[in-house]
Amino acid sequence: MPAVPKVILLIESSRASGRSLLRGVARYARLHGPWSFHWEPGGLEKAWPRLKSLDADGIIPRDVEKTREALRLGLPAVVIGHSKREVPGLANVITDSAAVGHMAAQHLLDRGFRHFAYCGFDDKPWSLERGESFQRRVTQAGVETRFYRPTLPAAR
Repeated sequence: MPAVPKVILLIESSRASGRSLLRGVARYARLHGPWSFHWEPGGLEKAWPRLKSLDADGIIPRDVEKTREALRLGLPAVVIGHSKREVPGLANVITDSAAVGHMAAQHLLDRGFRHFAYCGFDDKPWSLERGESFQRRVTQAGVETRFYRPTLPAAR
């Protein structure tokens, strides 16, 4: 009997998006498994100290600062993208930020709102893309959008 592949899941679960990703991985494993998982709820940052000792056959990380270092382990990987476009040479799951922005604007338009603002971050590509898409959809409806981009406090 072949060994059950062990996959490291480095997807934080504090937000609905992370929990949805985990449900999707579980659903896929039920259909195409069996797989064994080592899941780190805090993501790569929490798992980093013991990552090399987990003896896994694959890894599914969120694209965070240390993702490149984790990928140097040489394990087959599927990268869950959000802040970057994609990691070249690997399978990537990318958020469709343009669709997110469009859907948010459409949702508000459908409810009759006529005054719009978008709060986003200038240093996050996904936020910029969502804001541009949001503004395009609202402008198509003949309404103006205001933008708010908070200044984040300096790291200590």
